[in-house]
Amino acid sequence: MTKHWPSSLRPVAITIGRCLDWETTLWTKVEAGIGIILGGPAVWRVIEDDFRRYLIERFPYGIYYTIEEDVSVIWAVKHLHRDLDYWQQRRR
Repeated sequence: MTKHWPSSLRPVAITIGRCLDWETTLWTKVEAGIGIILGGPAVWRVIEDDFRRYLIERFPYGIYYTIEEDVSVIWAVKHLHRDLDYWQQRRR
């Protein structure tokens, strides 16, 4: 059975589909970024104290992490233009 959207709801359905695609793509990029970090955590520069940042391709997000002994600790995945310091309280 084929579902037909009323013409008034088509723009809403298209928008929802785009949002879901964007969210899925962002999560895929985050997962890939974590894999890259784990493969060579010292590659990305220190941005503050001992925090490093990996920039997520195509999205204004970064993965903030530290290297502690032989473990990479991810502290935040955050938008680069919002509440710049909120995540730093997690370590205290």
